[in-house]
Amino acid sequence: MPGMMDKGSEYLGKGRSNGTKSPSNASNGGHFSEDSGSDDEHDVGMRVGADYQANIPEFEPGSTKYPDKDSGGMLVWSPYHSILDSKLDEYIALAKEKHGYNVEQALGMLFWHKHNIEKSLADLPNFTPFPDEWTVEDKVLFEQAFSFHGKSFHRIQQMLPDKSISSLVKYYYSWKKTRSRTSLMDRQARKLANRSNQDV
Repeated sequence: MPGMMDKGSEYLGKGRSNGTKSPSNASNGGHFSEDSGSDDEHDVGMRVGADYQANIPEFEPGSTKYPDKDSGGMLVWSPYHSILDSKLDEYIALAKEKHGYNVEQALGMLFWHKHNIEKSLADLPNFTPFPDEWTVEDKVLFEQAFSFHGKSFHRIQQMLPDKSISSLVKYYYSWKKTRSRTSLMDRQARKLANRSNQDV
């Protein structure tokens, strides 16, 4: 095998330079000659031997050098096998209809009470969510649904299942009054029209 190592080091000396001093570049003070100015000389060649091996520390199963970073997430629901689906559906329907919760909020309350439906039902009135909370996504979905279905609020509700019919109607009348100023779709259409007019 010594013959192979000699050939390998001979190859490294003739090919790419690994940046270390060798007899060929020691004569010019360790610098590369000007006639060998290719980018390949800056690439590091293969490094073999004990000097180039990584020192890996022993694994310590009980210790954590890097504590888990807080991801900012919080578990709000985890299914529990002993709750029947029918009971869960009843609970969610009651939370939505009577107290204005959406599905995520209702399940979060149930999870907070360790899957105890009775305690959760008793606590629902204490944390009634703000009833007219419409996100930007909700508003855009409403506008899209309205453009497809008109005033058919039952069909609009299929696209916004977390909103009650009364909430949709209430939002429709407030949106209708200020539509020219607040319609997200109309605003986007005006922007596109202005851009196309400027390009012409």
